[in-house]
Amino acid sequence: MVPFWILQLAELLAAVALADLSLHVDRGGLLVAGTAVFALLAITANGPLGLVRVVPRRLHVHAVCVVAVVFALAPILPQIRPDASGIIIIEFGAVGLFRLATLTNTVVTVRPPRGSARATAQAANQPAASQPAVPMSTMGSAAATGATSTSDPSTGAGAAPRSATEKVPAPETAGRWISRQASAAVQHAGIAAEAAALTVEKHAPAARAQAGRAVRSAGRLTGRLTRSVGSASAPRSNSSGPAPASSGPSGSAPEAGEPSESTDIQGPEDPK
Repeated sequence: MVPFWILQLAELLAAVALADLSLHVDRGGLLVAGTAVFALLAITANGPLGLVRVVPRRLHVHAVCVVAVVFALAPILPQIRPDASGIIIIEFGAVGLFRLATLTNTVVTVRPPRGSARATAQAANQPAASQPAVPMSTMGSAAATGATSTSDPSTGAGAAPRSATEKVPAPETAGRWISRQASAAVQHAGIAAEAAALTVEKHAPAARAQAGRAVRSAGRLTGRLTRSVGSASAPRSNSSGPAPASSGPSGSAPEAGEPSESTDIQGPEDPK
């Protein structure tokens, strides 16, 4: 982009050139009018070469484009038409100014004062060790609660001292962070519950079949133990009855009234 002062300089040079060439052509009234118009535009623009500076830069660029178009079409009228050399000068000047106006930068650049630039450079070159340290406990508590102390503009009280490098989140930021964490926790809980339901639905038939097999095995084992205990107790009850009487030497029991062989036979008592 072309600086704005170059457009003003071109307008002044075009005005001087038209004023000089109007003396060497026939019927140079149109060149004199162009000299006055371009000089007036140059001195009223809000730029470095302006004397009055009442016309903004963007409006000045539009005005130069309109004047250049009108100046280039003016030789159509026979009353103000100059000779051939004058027409060539008018067309070249109008086209050149129109093209230069379309390339002109209308943004105003504000330069900071020299003192402020020097102070900024010194602050940037200042070592980080000279900056005040911020306690981590203060920053942690402020970040956890998200609360900031507000001061009363009328009294100026209630404002806690805060260092330049301390970063305390606003209540809105803390609220948004808490809401995001809560929504994430709810989403994770829903995902976990859905996974647990899918797992139970997938493994429930196998678990029920395994439990049925275990119950049937326990029933069969209980039946076997019951039958083994019953077969073991049956012989013991048969052997616990009364024992049979023992037979004599001839194999028959002694009859009643007969002396047994084990009875002693006493002889007659000796007389005294």
